Amino acid sequence: TPLFIAITNKLHISFLLGQELLYDLSCVFIIYTFREKIRNKKIIYLVFAILLFNPITFSTEICRVYRDGIYTSLTMFLIGFSYSIFLNKEKSPKKQLKYFIGLGTTISALYLCREESIWIFPFIIIATIITIISIIKDLNIKNKKLLIGMYAIPIAIFIANNLIICTINY
Repeated sequence: TPLFIAITNKLHISFLLGQELLYDLSCVFIIYTFREKIRNKKIIYLVFAILLFNPITFSTEICRVYRDGIYTSLTMFLIGFSYSIFLNKEKSPKKQLKYFIGLGTTISALYLCREESIWIFPFIIIATIITIISIIKDLNIKNKKLLIGMYAIPIAIFIANNLIICTINY
């Protein structure tokens, strides 16, 4: 949250506007991610509208400078990046790199944002196991070891970001 406050300050926008823009961006990212599997544009627009006008985003609890406002957005990014890795497993590792970097950054932000973020790790572990099993079983994937090894990227980003924060707080 302090980093997000610093970013919104540098952009000369209020925290609440930045929070809404981040949420809007996460809604667009989720729709972008799932559009390949949901081909019906009416359903895509309906899901986007439901996400965008989620009643929780109008809650008085969210309308204050507090970490709860960005937690939903970060969770949506986590789901989107995890699903993107799964969906694009047949693409080259070079094209996948952005999803692994995004996943690592999102996991770090979620972990640093909330004390109960330990509950995101079961989702991450299950999503990773499912993806790795599908990579191993898929005969069309060429660089299986490299692709599975790319899961070291989010882990390294997570560790590096936490070490940086711990060092700054020391």
